[in-house]
Amino acid sequence: MKIMTEKILSSDKAHSWHPFTQMKHHSPVVIDRAEGIFLFTPEGRKIYDSVSSWWTSPLGHCNKEILQAITDQGHVLEHVMFAGFTHKPAALLFDSLHEILPDSLSRYFFTDNGSTGNEVALKMAFQFWQNKGINKKTKFMMIENSYHGDTLGAVSVGGVELYHKIFHPLMFETYKAKSPNCSICPHSKSEFTFDANNTGCSLECLASAENIIKEHHDEICALIIEPLIQAAGGMIIYPEAYLEKITSFAKEYNILVIFDEVATGFGRTGSMFAMNKINNLPDIAVFSKALTGGWLPLSVTASTDEIFDAFYDDDRTKTLFHGHSYTGNPIACSAAVKALEIYKRDNFPQSNEKAMFFFHSQLKALSDYDFISDIRYLGWIGAVDLIDKQGNPIDSETMSAIYSESIKNGVILRPLGNTIYWWLPINTTEDQINEIIKISISTVTSVLK
Repeated sequence: MKIMTEKILSSDKAHSWHPFTQMKHHSPVVIDRAEGIFLFTPEGRKIYDSVSSWWTSPLGHCNKEILQAITDQGHVLEHVMFAGFTHKPAALLFDSLHEILPDSLSRYFFTDNGSTGNEVALKMAFQFWQNKGINKKTKFMMIENSYHGDTLGAVSVGGVELYHKIFHPLMFETYKAKSPNCSICPHSKSEFTFDANNTGCSLECLASAENIIKEHHDEICALIIEPLIQAAGGMIIYPEAYLEKITSFAKEYNILVIFDEVATGFGRTGSMFAMNKINNLPDIAVFSKALTGGWLPLSVTASTDEIFDAFYDDDRTKTLFHGHSYTGNPIACSAAVKALEIYKRDNFPQSNEKAMFFFHSQLKALSDYDFISDIRYLGWIGAVDLIDKQGNPIDSETMSAIYSESIKNGVILRPLGNTIYWWLPINTTEDQINEIIKISISTVTSVLK
């Protein structure tokens, strides 16, 4: 076992280039297997996957039902190009999506991951106006601190400078509104965010977006936004009222609205989708990550019939010219069908609300620690900021040390700046939550002392 682990690490060091990783400082952990919320090293040490493997695994690892669906489909049809052909798993997934999505989102375009799903959304929105002969609407509006993926279009509408600054010469110009970041509210609405729906807030942060829309709506083809939580931008959780009003305002000025639900979809916010928490609906929405239960790459870009109809024409130049080799892969579709079946059958996320609220109560209790600030949560997502005795953000080297120590102690605390967060599977138990938070606080305390 030790020899195999060393061989894996040797190969990784010689050849691997990991995402979002400075390889000079990289010391990977070998994972041998996984089950439920746990990852296991070759030595048998278990680690709580408290970030759902980059937010992809809402049901935990190695769900046997999804495995069986994948196995069964693999014996029948592994792949066929989706341009000009279709198949049963795709049809079943269309029907399953139509059951749980708003009726207005009735057209589905398959691709492989969240970044490319958002690329499709941007292309749809842009070409929609071109196909209608409204050629001036060529710009996008986005929100500061947003993240929509790593392909160039997605990067162009991203607002995390750490990730995106270097690529500015390659990016197209956008209009950027201020982030509704309750953590640093200039209007001093709240010391702690908690559920991000603070009473007495009149949403002064909307002014930036409203001014842009009023001044530039003739140029803006679409607004793209992460609904209710800006994840990679620092786990920024903002009020439902903000999402409701910015969506309504954009539509009032004839701007399409894209919801990026790649991270928030399928129970992560306490409802099946973040959009379920408001009345105004997007024209286009993107889903990935939890779509297949975390098993296989698949993304769906959903649109209204109005969007689709602008491409449905005798003129072949009005075609949406986009596609990938593995678009609509039957095995991935089968995994998604089974995952959606499980969500529906077991009534997730509502069936585990008691544990979710317990999670929230555990987070609230962290306000007693002087190194913790800005506690916030939404559904199965929770985050806190770490500060020193002077109230300043903990430095990056210390945050890296916390991450390394957390892995040793059996939980993943992958930092975003001075933020640590938990992105738990929607079937996590109260006992598991209690242990995760206990280990997390013990780890941070030991590093900071």
